[in-house]
Amino acid sequence: MDSLDENTSGFTVYQGPQNHSLQISRAVKCRELLPQQKRHVILVVDDDPFNVEGLKALLSLLCSVPQVHCAFDGQQALTVLQSLAYRVDLVITDFQMPVMNGVRFAQELRQLQEDGVAPSRLQIAVASGMNLANEDQSFVIDGRMRPLFDHRMQKPFSSRELKRLLDDLAV
Repeated sequence: MDSLDENTSGFTVYQGPQNHSLQISRAVKCRELLPQQKRHVILVVDDDPFNVEGLKALLSLLCSVPQVHCAFDGQQALTVLQSLAYRVDLVITDFQMPVMNGVRFAQELRQLQEDGVAPSRLQIAVASGMNLANEDQSFVIDGRMRPLFDHRMQKPFSSRELKRLLDDLAV
């Protein structure tokens, strides 16, 4: 993170050895991005520690997230969610991960929502370098149809896309 002037900070995560790494290279004006009303609890799920740390740093740069929890696969994410009593507003998950991939994880989480174990307000965003157009399963939660993923972000994504996602949280 670099301070460009008193109102602007820049944050760059360079693409690592794997081709699916998070890459953010835009300067961000914190004052412009700061959501004042609600602070969110977010779970980041990605098997690449570089991506996890980059996303945590970007969320901190956006000045809006006091609690960011991390998991490195879908199975671990389910354990983290259970330990937090599902008090999470948003899960941002990678698509391809070992042990349990993002689709299977989202299916398990939607089932927990359908069963009333996890709150229906918890939203799932997928961040991937892959085209996710075919991942359009739906679930019935609280008597209404709900897509597998509430939000989709194509890697690399901008800080503005992430800010829009935070602003759109219906919590």
